[in-house]
Parts: sequence; C-alpha cells; structure tokens
Amino acid sequence: MYIATLGDEAFEPAARDKFCAKAVGMQKSQLQKWVGQPMYRGGTVGAWSDQRAGQDIWIYESSTPHSNLHPVRLTFENNRCVNAKPCSSAEYGAFHEWRTQQILLGGMGMTVDQALATFGPPGDNRVLKPKIALRPVAKPDWDRGDFVLDMPPSQPAYLLYDVGMDDLVGLEFEHGKCVRIGQLHAFH
Repeated sequence: MYIATLGDEAFEPAARDKFCAKAVGMQKSQLQKWVGQPMYRGGTVGAWSDQRAGQDIWIYESSTPHSNLHPVRLTFENNRCVNAKPCSSAEYGAFHEWRTQQILLGGMGMTVDQALATFGPPGDNRVLKPKIALRPVAKPDWDRGDFVLDMPPSQPAYLLYDVGMDDLVGLEFEHGKCVRIGQLHAFH
C-alpha cells in the first residue's frame, strides 16, 4: 500500500525527510517493494514547469483524510529516483487541478486500454466492480448451472483515479467505452 498507510506520522517532517533521503537512488521496483504504489505515477505533471523531458513523477500522500501534511514528490530518471521532496501547497493544488481536468475532459469515449495508456494505472485497488451479468433462462435450474455469473476479467466497469485532496475521478465503462465521468469527494 501507500507509505501513507503508516499514518500521518510517516509524513511528519523528520520522518518525511528520512523517507526522501532513503528514496533518492532507489529504483522504481525497490521503492514499490518498500512502500507500495504511489497515488500518482505517470510522466511529467502538466501544471509544473520545473521538469525535464524523460523525467517521471510519482506522488505519495497521507491516507489520513483532510491531512495538513504535504505529499512527497519523487522524480525519476532512467528508472532511478534522482530527487525526493515534499510538495508545496501551491504545487499540490496545481497538481490537483491539472489531474482532475486531465481526466474529466479527456476520458469520455475512451476504452479501458486507452484510459490506462493516457492516465496510467489507478492507485492500488482502484479497478473496481467487474460487470456481472446473469445469463437469462426461461426456467432456471440451479442443478443445470443456470444463472452462472459471467464476469469479463479484463474489462472493469470503473476506474477510479486519486487526484489528491481527498478527491477521486471515476470513469464508468459500458460496452468497452467510457460513458460517464464523475468527481467524488470523501467527506469525513
């Protein structure tokens, strides 16, 4: 899971600084093995101007709702972390707005594969609810196997993207295409 599953204490300044120092120099696979999937991983962030071509940005954030602790921003080059630092409030706000608009304005009509290629994979356990359909029969016979659940394993009905600040953007798919997009906010 996220480093944030350790709670806010993982994002207190001293612990956060130790995390940043240890992360620099690690390969992506080492980092994922150590702390799990980031909230965001996917190339550069369009709202930030201090990136170079070929860099890959990852963001880890606190799992505590409405936390005042800033997320950690990791910069990778050639599969290795070259910089790790807390996001400023301005950076995090710009990321949130950019990521939300990127998905809200770009996802409609996409296939699951197109959404994954464009927006990257959702965070851990964010591929939800495969479509479940009952096979219709006139006279059901349980012994014969009627009402077998048909679950297409590779086509989720929803992809939920964490865009930060307790917000999610969900894409709903029907017949292989995104037909609805919505923004969700967690109230606690």
